[in-house]
Amino acid sequence: MEFAIRHFVAGRVRLYVPALCRRRPLAEASLAWLRAQTGVKRARINYDCSSLVVEYDVAHQPLLRAIVGRLALMDLDDLRCLVTPANSRDCNVSFPAGAAHRPEASPSHSLRAPLALPTLSLLLAFSANPIVRAINLPLMLWNGYPIALRAWRVWRREGRLNVDFLDTLAILASLAQGNPLAGAIVTWLIKLGDGIRDMTAAGSRRAVRELLEFQAKTAWVIRDGAIVSIPAPELAVGDEVVVYPGEMIPVDGEIIHGRALIDQKTITGEGFR
Repeated sequence: MEFAIRHFVAGRVRLYVPALCRRRPLAEASLAWLRAQTGVKRARINYDCSSLVVEYDVAHQPLLRAIVGRLALMDLDDLRCLVTPANSRDCNVSFPAGAAHRPEASPSHSLRAPLALPTLSLLLAFSANPIVRAINLPLMLWNGYPIALRAWRVWRREGRLNVDFLDTLAILASLAQGNPLAGAIVTWLIKLGDGIRDMTAAGSRRAVRELLEFQAKTAWVIRDGAIVSIPAPELAVGDEVVVYPGEMIPVDGEIIHGRALIDQKTITGEGFR
């Protein structure tokens, strides 16, 4: 999903979400879901500017940042699954503690499933037997149908032609010229690319989920001269947070005093600082 942060100040963020704004029912369902989240004061959509504006309690800023970061990695199907109760049983989306969610295991991704039928079709395409070719023709059309469907959806929603349209033409031209091997190779390569893309997206989602799991649930703060423990989402701007050796830093901030080695590799990929 096309997604960008256009403006951000403490307590308010404006997001650019043109794909969501073109689907008003999904946008309204997403607004209702956002308004139900902890710390969200108001949420509205400016359809003319394709913008989503969220106003929130600054004490819950870490949670809102986590939610926005997770939404940035979603596609529209994931979002629809999350915000539409009727589709909740098909949803495999996880969110940080404090957000309305239904915990489920994330699906595993591999290249075997998307490449099974295209590989079979490619093997059959090497045969010159007319019976085998007749059997392979509907299989090739079945494998190419999702590609043509993606091209049609882009044309219907955005009024433009994309690479899926060219891929569909290449497959149909190969079949029309009596060269099923070329069409099968094109389809197999496209499915390989789709599988690699899905695996990469799944890896990104998994990395974000693992990062969110490292969030500290509580924080030690100085209140009235004493060090007390409070839930991390209740931290407010100006709180002085105490981090002991071996603990996780629960919130972004500025180091006032003290010296320590900080392991930041889960965020930046770098080691100790």
